Amino acid sequence: MSHFITIETSQLRWSNPAQGLDTPESFKEFSSSKGVYRGFCSACGTAFSWRSDAEPGIEILIGTVDEKWLIGDRTERVSSQSLTEKGVLEEVLNEDEGALGRELCTPTGGQMYVRNAIKGATDTRLVGKRLFIVRRAPTNTMGKYSTSSAWADVVPIPQNDGGPNPLAAIAYTEEYSEAMSYLRSIMAANEKSERALELTEHIIRMNPAHYTVWLYRVNTLFDLQKQQQSNLEEEILDELKWLDGISLKHLKNYQIWHHRQTLLSALSSLPPTELPFLALMLSKDSKNYHVWAYRQWLVRHFSLWDTNTEIPYVESLLDLDIRNNSAWNHRWFVLFGRDVDPKSGKGMDEVGNIVDEDLVDREVEFATGKIRLAPQNQSPWNYLRGLLRKRGSLLECKGFAQEFVGDAEGEGCRSSHALDFLADCWAEEEEKEKAGKALELLARRFDPIRRNYWNWKRGLLGLEAVEAGPLEV
Repeated sequence: MSHFITIETSQLRWSNPAQGLDTPESFKEFSSSKGVYRGFCSACGTAFSWRSDAEPGIEILIGTVDEKWLIGDRTERVSSQSLTEKGVLEEVLNEDEGALGRELCTPTGGQMYVRNAIKGATDTRLVGKRLFIVRRAPTNTMGKYSTSSAWADVVPIPQNDGGPNPLAAIAYTEEYSEAMSYLRSIMAANEKSERALELTEHIIRMNPAHYTVWLYRVNTLFDLQKQQQSNLEEEILDELKWLDGISLKHLKNYQIWHHRQTLLSALSSLPPTELPFLALMLSKDSKNYHVWAYRQWLVRHFSLWDTNTEIPYVESLLDLDIRNNSAWNHRWFVLFGRDVDPKSGKGMDEVGNIVDEDLVDREVEFATGKIRLAPQNQSPWNYLRGLLRKRGSLLECKGFAQEFVGDAEGEGCRSSHALDFLADCWAEEEEKEKAGKALELLARRFDPIRRNYWNWKRGLLGLEAVEAGPLEV
């Protein structure tokens, strides 16, 4: 195992630099990889240092430090003699007060394993065979809690997995286990402090899915604001800035969005940076369920129904990807979700629940226009069905659907969704034979993977099931 100490380059002084140089003439560096440099002595081959363009400072191998700085000057150390348990006389060198070996050689988190870990010595952080695996010290500014004076008053509560031989213990890292043990302690004491916020930030960066930590963090944030009588809006905006970075790193994490919702619930108006940030998030993943669910909450909470933000934004997304079903869903929510109970869903499918007939006419035109661009795209067909359901009948667009189904045998059919729509129109007109034929075409040729579903719909008409036919090539 190699042990390094990390220092600033300004702290490094050479005892015998070459004339005109800052380093000895024998000191050389080679680039082991892009931006990484390893120093060595060109005279004897001793490895000396490691540094990187991406990190400040330089790492010095502890074995290259002169002995007097590690254990002191032997000629000046006072010795004594004592008998061992076996009766052997041995010399005991008293520790030189000026020696720095204890401080320099005690690991603080960074270890490089060359081959096998030594049980009880180098396996305290990573266990098992390791081949040139580097694990650097934690990047949190507080350092290791057990050696931090700021946490000296806290007695950590370790994880209890059920005794010394738990059935299925989780292999937490030492860094995470230590941080959580201190969090359990301050949670037990209900401590709400700045250091508690720092601790939750450290843990969230290691495990952003820990919902208990998120909850404790937001409660701490609000309690501190009351204690300090600081500006609540400023505190929340600062938290949102921090949260933005976490959100961009963990796109699919839902706890982040619940935390964000809790923060904005305390504000009276929508921050001007919020919608642009959501646009940035959706540019990374335009169908991110958590972001869309949060955006719908924003619309309802801040009453954005009649603003000029949501519909233009949705249309811009549909221009980029007409098959973005999330954008279609959000369009429906903004235009028709105002009167829907968010918990029960009551009002969602009620016939006649129309705010404006002109609005529905406009949306029917919008949906049919998008269908013409991509007839096999299911989203606008579903959207169109929802619009017509409010009027109580699909027959208004029966002729439109017929444009895409070809003849009675399905020749020239350009959309299975149009055929499904048309089957429902014929069923509404009690044209069971035509409806049954359309469903048979879907089961045999155009959508055989859902044959059971199409047969179920035939059963509703009192028709027999059909077997799957050969797929159309």
